Amino acid sequence: KSPYNIFVREMMKTAEIQTLDHKQKMGAIASKWKSLEESAKADYTRMANEENESAGKGEELTLAETA
Repeated sequence: KSPYNIFVREMMKTAEIQTLDHKQKMGAIASKWKSLEESAKADYTRMANEENESAGKGEELTLAETA
């Protein structure tokens, strides 16, 4: 999974996003991701690396790969 996948999964749970239709959801989430600070994106990179490791994928992502 990528950091963006983790972000999307979390955002889909929010009341703000749940009220939108699918196209609007994806647009709103993409916009939020683009405006997210690098430190927050780094947190999602860490979470993705942890999930990938526990799933046995063994591949570690860097922040540059998430942009």
